[in-house]
Amino acid sequence: MGGNSNGSAGSDLGSLSSPVSIFIDNNDNLFVCDRDNFRILKFTPNATTGVIVAGNGTAGNESNQLRGPKGVAIDQYDDIIVADSDNYRIQKFVNGSTLGITLASNSSINPLGQMRDLHIDVNNNIYVTDSDNNQVVKFIPFSSIGVVVAGGGPAGPGTDQLSGPFGNFVDPNGTLYVADDQNFRVMKYFPGSLNGTIVAGNGTAGSNSYQLARSISIIVDNNGYIYVADYGNARIMRWTTNYAVGGVCVIGCTGTSGTSATQLRGPRDLKFDRHGNIYVTDQANHRIQKFLIQIPTAGCSISPVGIYALTISTCATWNDTGLTMGGNSNGIPGSNLESLSTPVSIFIDNDDNLFVCDRDNVRILKFTPNSTTGIIVAGNGTAGNESNQLRGPKGVAIDQYGDIIVADSDNNRIQKFVNGSTSGITLASNSSINPLGQMKDLHIDVNNNIYVTDYDNNQVVKFIPFSSIGVVVAGGRPAGPGTNQLSGPFGNFVGPNGTLYVADDQNFRVMKYFPGSLNGTIVAGNGTAGSNAYQLTRSMSIIVDNNGYIYVADYGNARVMRWTTNYAAGGVCVIGCTGTSGAAATQLRNPRDLKFDRHGNIYVTDQGNHRIQKFLIQGCSSKSPK
Repeated sequence: MGGNSNGSAGSDLGSLSSPVSIFIDNNDNLFVCDRDNFRILKFTPNATTGVIVAGNGTAGNESNQLRGPKGVAIDQYDDIIVADSDNYRIQKFVNGSTLGITLASNSSINPLGQMRDLHIDVNNNIYVTDSDNNQVVKFIPFSSIGVVVAGGGPAGPGTDQLSGPFGNFVDPNGTLYVADDQNFRVMKYFPGSLNGTIVAGNGTAGSNSYQLARSISIIVDNNGYIYVADYGNARIMRWTTNYAVGGVCVIGCTGTSGTSATQLRGPRDLKFDRHGNIYVTDQANHRIQKFLIQIPTAGCSISPVGIYALTISTCATWNDTGLTMGGNSNGIPGSNLESLSTPVSIFIDNDDNLFVCDRDNVRILKFTPNSTTGIIVAGNGTAGNESNQLRGPKGVAIDQYGDIIVADSDNNRIQKFVNGSTSGITLASNSSINPLGQMKDLHIDVNNNIYVTDYDNNQVVKFIPFSSIGVVVAGGRPAGPGTNQLSGPFGNFVGPNGTLYVADDQNFRVMKYFPGSLNGTIVAGNGTAGSNAYQLTRSMSIIVDNNGYIYVADYGNARVMRWTTNYAAGGVCVIGCTGTSGAAATQLRNPRDLKFDRHGNIYVTDQGNHRIQKFLIQGCSSKSPK
């Protein structure tokens, strides 16, 4: 992806010389610390020629120069942040500028030695690994004085010590991982603690599965699995959360270093792109290599990713008697932990935990499997705009890190509650440059992008990770029936290939949008309100299965309808098919949301009955629930 495939060094824009750190942005642009050429190169997707975006190719300490750059990252404002190591300074290059601004530098009150890596967390804090001083230092925004967050004392093997550290990684929860090179291990530090835990390597150099020979860089995936650039063994190792088992080689597993496409020579850094592919700085081969992610084969123990792992038969049916999973089965509202009051959106995670937007109780409740008593995981039960409060929550989802993301609708903001915390962090809010009205639903796709349905502005807005400014991906115009318009939209759903579906409520239809297109196609409903098989009376929420079949919460008709890919044939009722609304187990009253669990059962927010109902999936020829 950068440099010469034959492993030769060079200084032209198609070559690299001892590259170090790399960064891949959400548009798949690759940024490379081209150390011995004293520059940062940017490679756009599929390009083999780079563009100089920082440094002028000569060593120096002027604002347009670098000397030994060893860390690069892009912040939330698309500015380039560089660990200008041999100048002992951190430089910021504002997007489009080749003149650097010094954010921090070495001084008596801010010792800053040879920096080996640089990372930016979700709050725009900068972390640099200072190898000379055996420490990792954190710089909060607008501060030039760092705070030691790991190490900081003499080199040593203690759990509060580091020895010649290189790479660092910070997850969204603020947990810090450090490649403790000369101790041949990786350390993990929880926020606020200077005492770490060994999570990879055993402290001795070697090539066994439990050893490392120079741990240079690390990344951590959504499962908590740790990937280590094992420089001395020319390989990438993966450790699971069961550290004692040892690591498994995932890249460069030939047992020898070399220049072939299956080999590495001195892997110096590694990063995921948004698709899960791994990029490796193959330093001694003066190149950046990309290793494509593969679909798990049979026997893989990785957990399925939500409903995308489902295989539902085209002829599947669901038991018509619902089981109450949250709220009172008799349809009575309440405020205790067994009750709900006008619930809205729901989410079911891979452990079958149910999360409910309990709107009128201004809280998010979590129901563990087989429990009828909820646990408050966001909001304190009183309406407000403090960090521990919500007002009219209408969308909830769990992201890839286990954090709770909430459409805090009446506060016109999107809140993130880090796993285990009841204090929310605002990811986005209404402003003149980012209009955000009443949000009716929230969805997270496989790349951790957030999609919210903005009812007031007749649009669906997408927020990429680390950005507080949304992009309109559907609607955005005055309300209307055109294929490029929406009218009072509610639910949204995004397939694994990025296809967007929108419940266009006031147009009595469901729209489908291919990635990049603002012109949709009608895939359910005919644009008129009614109870026939081809009509909807308020389309409130949708989900889509592996067959492309669309399931619609038909609020006004108190039923769930399924449309096949043959839209013109009309829909078929699958749940709530009695023809009347009510509180019986076979009835619904104003279904507001619906979700699959990992088994294919359908959960429905039965809003008018203040309960969540579960309908068990059945085989094609049997009436017995599976």
